[in-house]
Amino acid sequence: MLENCGANVVAVINDNNRVNQSFFKKFIQQSPETPWIVQSPSDIQRPLFLLYDPVHLIKNIRNNWMTEKSQTLEFSVPGQEEKLLAKWSDLKDLCNSESQSLVKLSKLSTSTISPSNIEKQKVSLALNVFCEQTSSALKTSSHRSSSWSETAAFIDIVVSLWKAFNTKSIFQATRLRDPDHQVIDSTPAGERILNLLHQWAQLAQSMSPRKVRERALTRDTAEALSWTCRCLADLARYLLQMKNHTGMTMFCWVSFNKMT
Repeated sequence: MLENCGANVVAVINDNNRVNQSFFKKFIQQSPETPWIVQSPSDIQRPLFLLYDPVHLIKNIRNNWMTEKSQTLEFSVPGQEEKLLAKWSDLKDLCNSESQSLVKLSKLSTSTISPSNIEKQKVSLALNVFCEQTSSALKTSSHRSSSWSETAAFIDIVVSLWKAFNTKSIFQATRLRDPDHQVIDSTPAGERILNLLHQWAQLAQSMSPRKVRERALTRDTAEALSWTCRCLADLARYLLQMKNHTGMTMFCWVSFNKMT
């Protein structure tokens, strides 16, 4: 329908439930190494990119963290081999320590730490966990324990990924003085964001469970996160390479998402 109206559909976006995973498998893959790039049903000469919604993935990371039997995730900082542990109990302890304070360093609340099934649908509550205020509180609180710094490191990694997902304009990185809000373009700063996406894809794969899920994401979440990070990087490169046809000189995920 969109193609008949003159639109050029380059991507399809879904959440990563099992039905949508099966739907994606119905498309003809161009390469087994890049299953997220398939043949467009409208034009066999054009690629179609299959994405899982990053907003749902952020909530899934939070939900996986909460539902892991020990509420602990094992991870490593990109570029380092040391294994660290992110503990949900650290967030509970921080929230409890701030409950009697007039001024709070974090954005944690009872709804954030123990959300109901309905509250789990709210992106804002997930972002109260994955935000710089909560990370800073874990690092600086007078009540902190030795494990809080590792939990803060995990939050920092997710925050950097969310910034890449949530960049809204070419001016955001300059205005906020934050390179993680850089749009993807042909500059070294843009290439840095592409590298960040690939690092997160590798990290997601490393956090996938082997046989029994222990201190790991669910297999669905890990695979969908790795898939989407790689797909976004490939999609950005494709659109920038086709700039003579698309007119795009930079890729901004939020703006692109509004058009899909």
